[in-house]
Amino acid sequence: MDELLDRLLFLTEDVLGRLEELTSDELAEWVKAREALIEQIRRQPSKEFRGEERRRKVDRLLGQSPAIVARMEELRAEAAGHLNKRGQARLQKSAYDAVVAPDSFYIDKKK
Repeated sequence: MDELLDRLLFLTEDVLGRLEELTSDELAEWVKAREALIEQIRRQPSKEFRGEERRRKVDRLLGQSPAIVARMEELRAEAAGHLNKRGQARLQKSAYDAVVAPDSFYIDKKK
């Protein structure tokens, strides 16, 4: 149990050290590795989870979560912005393409 918690702590602290430079793909890999470790911890008998040192490690892990979640939200917002821009560009292009006939000329009346 201690070894699993230590590995989870190391993994989490490693991510925290590089948090600002992590890509969404790297964070996704971290989540998969973290989930695998948590699943192994869940399989342990609950009596092995007792102890002050283990409780401190878990509290430390829980305290580090908000920073990681904030970075994930930041990346999600950035990706949503890119998708919105692409959607707007696609919408504008399709609106422009629908108006223009293939054999016609476009005359800008504003100038």
